[in-house]
Amino acid sequence: MNAVIYARFSSTAQQEQSIDGQVRHCTEFAEKNGYKIINTYIDKALSGRNDNRPAFQQMISDSSKGTFQYVLVWKFDRFSRDRFDSAIYKSKLRKNGVRVISITENVGDGIDGNLIEAIYEAMAENYSRQLSQNVVRGMRESALQCKSVGGSVPFGYKIEDKRYVIDEEAAKIVRYIFEAYASGKRKCEIAEELNSKGFRNSKGEPFKMQSLSKMFTNRKYIGVYKYGDIVIENGFPAIISKELFEKCADRAVKNKHTSGHANARVTYHLAGKAYCGHCGAPLTGDAGTGRSNMYYYYSCSGKKRHLEGSSKCPKKRESKDILEAYVAEQAIKYFTDREKIFEIAEKVVKAFDRSKDEKEKISEVEKEIRTIDTEINNLVNSLLNITAPALIRKVNERSEQLEKQRAELSEKLVMLKLNSKVSSITADEFAEWILTFCDGDLDDKSFVAKILDKLVHKVFIYDDKLLIYYNIKDSEEVTYSKMLLDISGSTIDASGRPKNAAPLFSETASFVIYKL
Repeated sequence: MNAVIYARFSSTAQQEQSIDGQVRHCTEFAEKNGYKIINTYIDKALSGRNDNRPAFQQMISDSSKGTFQYVLVWKFDRFSRDRFDSAIYKSKLRKNGVRVISITENVGDGIDGNLIEAIYEAMAENYSRQLSQNVVRGMRESALQCKSVGGSVPFGYKIEDKRYVIDEEAAKIVRYIFEAYASGKRKCEIAEELNSKGFRNSKGEPFKMQSLSKMFTNRKYIGVYKYGDIVIENGFPAIISKELFEKCADRAVKNKHTSGHANARVTYHLAGKAYCGHCGAPLTGDAGTGRSNMYYYYSCSGKKRHLEGSSKCPKKRESKDILEAYVAEQAIKYFTDREKIFEIAEKVVKAFDRSKDEKEKISEVEKEIRTIDTEINNLVNSLLNITAPALIRKVNERSEQLEKQRAELSEKLVMLKLNSKVSSITADEFAEWILTFCDGDLDDKSFVAKILDKLVHKVFIYDDKLLIYYNIKDSEEVTYSKMLLDISGSTIDASGRPKNAAPLFSETASFVIYKL
């Protein structure tokens, strides 16, 4: 089982574990549970509330290579503190056969694991929001004075006494870049010319087209200071004129609109969850080109690959956006049904409480620390009566071993206490949370992604009907055979397809008419 470690530290948080601690504990977890660590991705002093993290993006990209199957994190909030980002990126990882595991939050392998993950992520997001409120006040004051509030410094500037000043040597290159682009040179030509002359960006790396594109939209170069909703003209010392900037910005926008629309990446949020109702094969992402647009679908992989018994599968392809929105809509209806919401809540609360055993672990670790303290005190007292150098050396060696064990246990205790801040959830709290969680716009693709990722386990799709299994019961994996057994109460035609829509199903599934 190949795995990678992802560790992140946010400089604004005062109680987060160090990078070394996260990596060490993930490594220990891997050794105990049979995972082989093949890489470690680390982002330092970067917030988990956005996805602009270099190591994180590299990990997502590397997942497509098929070299690892698991991502180990200390807590789910290390992966992301934004539920929408978390849903989207976990969907991408799942498509590549990769699962995220929190070593301190045992959500289990059952069907309800994803839903419990969602609760953890919601709590992490709330914690992050509260933390941000405490930090933002001071940052806004700095912003109103046009001071640096952290983050990367634009090429051509440097920080002195928390204020931005022009780095004259770099500013010469900035002026040349804008003038060359305005005169008609392409970005690739400008980058090649700069690199060939040995010039490097503020990170000491060669210039790239992407970094030049960002420069052409960065209004700091004409003196505009911006932080959130704070915009101050002449808050920066300007490097170029407004006329030159606007000329380059206009050209960059035109080039962007005429470049590769077809290169846009599309995430299929039901990948790994959607299956053909006729033959049981997975539905996979597909695309087609119309006169001027790209169209995205789910198609039966068995039919496409002519698998045995599947080559004659009658399953038609399904519009990606319509199918995803429809399944999300049905999931929302299921979880917010007033008659069954507390029945669902009881199952989830039971599973959640099973996953929270930090209090017992804290008690065990505290007991171990007390035992070590007692032994250390006894050793110290024994030194008063020992005169033999060899015995004194052995006592001191044992004391050093115990001090090391105590330090490791103390760090473990801190982690457990941080994690135990959320010790339980009641049925009322879950009901309130799920109603908030399901409150969104089905035209918002990130909202749809969140719903599908956390609430839906599997979907078996016919051309006009579908059977949805939800993440609310810790039970065996749902297979195609189990799905057929679940619909056995209905009238079945020769192909194994249900003719009516009112059979007896398991308590974690719903059967609906697929109305386009």
